[in-house]
Amino acid sequence: MAETNKPVDRLAELRDEMTNATEEFVRALNKCSTIALAIGEEKARRGITQVRDLEREQQVLDHVAEINEGPLAGKAVQRVVQAAMNASSDLQVEATGLPLHPYPVDASSFTPAVEVPLLRRNGW
Repeated sequence: MAETNKPVDRLAELRDEMTNATEEFVRALNKCSTIALAIGEEKARRGITQVRDLEREQQVLDHVAEINEGPLAGKAVQRVVQAAMNASSDLQVEATGLPLHPYPVDASSFTPAVEVPLLRRNGW
């Protein structure tokens, strides 16, 4: 019997590839979350009185923009990473009971690399 050549469904192949990449992304996010929980526990053990470390967050955001090879713009990658850091901070608060900040934050001392239009729209 002769072998039939079916046309390759490139769209289906790309969607399968996207599904696989998304699954890897979710696994990486959960790995980061697990590490963030361990960091929160270590902060509590050391007597650190807050979850957020704005200097460290800025270093991470600067680093991801620097290593980004595209096609996403650096700011887009930073927004995704910032969202992951925010979720990780929430996990640390829930796990340790530490506040995000033990004192009111002076926004003028921190210049975020990521603009958050929703927050700006709400006047924050």
